[in-house]
Amino acid sequence: TNAARGVIVAATSNDDIESFTVGVAGAGSAAVVIAASVNVINATTSASIADGADVNVDMGGHTDQGVFVVAANDFRPISAAAGFAVAGGVGVPPAADVTVTDNTTTATIADAIVHANDDVVVGAYSSQDVILVGVGLAGGTVGIGGGVNVLVLSGTTTSSVSGTVRADGDLLVQAVDGTDVLIVSGGLGAGFVGVGAGVGVISVDKTTTATIADGADVTALGTGTGY
Repeated sequence: TNAARGVIVAATSNDDIESFTVGVAGAGSAAVVIAASVNVINATTSASIADGADVNVDMGGHTDQGVFVVAANDFRPISAAAGFAVAGGVGVPPAADVTVTDNTTTATIADAIVHANDDVVVGAYSSQDVILVGVGLAGGTVGIGGGVNVLVLSGTTTSSVSGTVRADGDLLVQAVDGTDVLIVSGGLGAGFVGVGAGVGVISVDKTTTATIADGADVTALGTGTGY
């Protein structure tokens, strides 16, 4: 963590989601149970200095005066689905977990005039730490157990400068995205005929960009202590 002095525009989003689904069935002849967990999460986190804004135009203030535009999204879902079925004849306990996310994180200096005696920082930061568990357990003359996990992970993380920036220190335009996924899929079937299957499906479509736009007017003298 860096100390900051001056103008700070910050937007943060923290999503800690826990979802647990359990299905249990027992019968003398046939037992069928379905356990399913479905999570759809869309989040937008944005920090910006808008068109037409004038920030520190008189260039007065402390020598450590900075301008910081920061957006951060932290997404941590834990989801589990489990099905258990026991029968004298047929036991079928499918368990499914489906998680779909589309998060947008942006930090922007638009068509504005921004001055700082030290650093100007435009940063967009996004992280996902996902844990999904799907397990199906079956027992009977015929036992069929299955666990299915589906993760669709989409997102955009962008930082940009479009206006006029004058920094006696440094200008940092940064976009960072990190993804950590753990999927556990399992199926167990016990009986005269036992079938177990586990399936995990992951689809990731993410865009991470940091740009100084066409027509932007940027000067960073680098006379500060460095960022």
